[in-house]
Amino acid sequence: MAPHLILTVDYEVFGNGQGCVKACVTEPAARMMRLADRFGAPVTLFAEAAEFMAMERELGASAVRDVRAQLAGAVRAGHDVQLHLHPQWHGATRRSDGTWDLALELWRIGDLSEDNAEELIAAGKGWLDDVAFSSRPGAGCIAFRAGNWCIQPSAAVVRSLRRLGFLVESTVVPGMKRSGDGEWSDFRSVPNLPFWRVEDDVCEASATGLWEVPIASAKLARHEQLLAELQARSTRNSRFAPDCQGAYLSDSKGPLERMAGNVRKLLDLNFAKLDFSTMPLQSLIDITGDWTRRFAHAQPPTPVVAIAHTKTWTNRSMETFEAYLQWARDAGVRFSTYSEWLKSLEPDDESRPQPSGAIASQGAGAL
Repeated sequence: MAPHLILTVDYEVFGNGQGCVKACVTEPAARMMRLADRFGAPVTLFAEAAEFMAMERELGASAVRDVRAQLAGAVRAGHDVQLHLHPQWHGATRRSDGTWDLALELWRIGDLSEDNAEELIAAGKGWLDDVAFSSRPGAGCIAFRAGNWCIQPSAAVVRSLRRLGFLVESTVVPGMKRSGDGEWSDFRSVPNLPFWRVEDDVCEASATGLWEVPIASAKLARHEQLLAELQARSTRNSRFAPDCQGAYLSDSKGPLERMAGNVRKLLDLNFAKLDFSTMPLQSLIDITGDWTRRFAHAQPPTPVVAIAHTKTWTNRSMETFEAYLQWARDAGVRFSTYSEWLKSLEPDDESRPQPSGAIASQGAGAL
């Protein structure tokens, strides 16, 4: 059975509130969906609902009119929309100088109380269901991704998601460890599977619960990851989408803090995620091939979740994406969504045992 390639995009401005919605969100999303349409490939937009709710509340309906139209239009056109959240946007206000006053102490959803986590998720799902799925009665968000991969400790978040009717959690990047101040995550101990059930800890398989459908990853040499980072920041291609101006929160730190952060990032480099907005074509092919071979003997169908960000969608991203889609189509990969993947599971998937994956090869290359 062909693997299901799920092309996901974190649809958002910068975590500190910087960035123009048009240049950093809607225009890049439109460009990638137009290209994906040529290959019959649905794109799953993980919309950061909290920030758009804050903009609508503080700036009026016109501030997110294009966002609303694009998300609704994406669903009508056969693409998908799911929920992404950065808790610092909860209760955000707009300052007189145009910047945002964000609750940065709430950066990690994994640190919230269960009540607060559920309140935030419920609000985001309610807004997004109304915006994107109003033309499809009975449909709504079924998948969730935590902002900045900060879902741990995950028990409160997972329990909240289950109560609110979510079916899929898709934050985990197997093998990835991040040790930055206030934004840590550690996914080195996850099951050796392409997907599994979770009842509280996203790193532990359970008999029932949400489906954890992780972002595909593979072990790449540090120099290969650094080269990809340098290429993404080159003068020709820039760091961000055309006309998208902004900065990450870490960019505002002092030189010593930035240096320490860069050292931590270098030490953490090990497993690379399948990022089609920043990685070169050969790395995308290598990661996809490695993932599908590793789980060739697992219960089919194997989901291969790729990730991108609207704000880092450069001209080079477009070129690479087109070549990657062509390669995937030629390799017989099925372009899919979380809902389509769920439909492809056995009818009795609620009761059947967890898939038993086996490492077939650690090599890289084509499928």
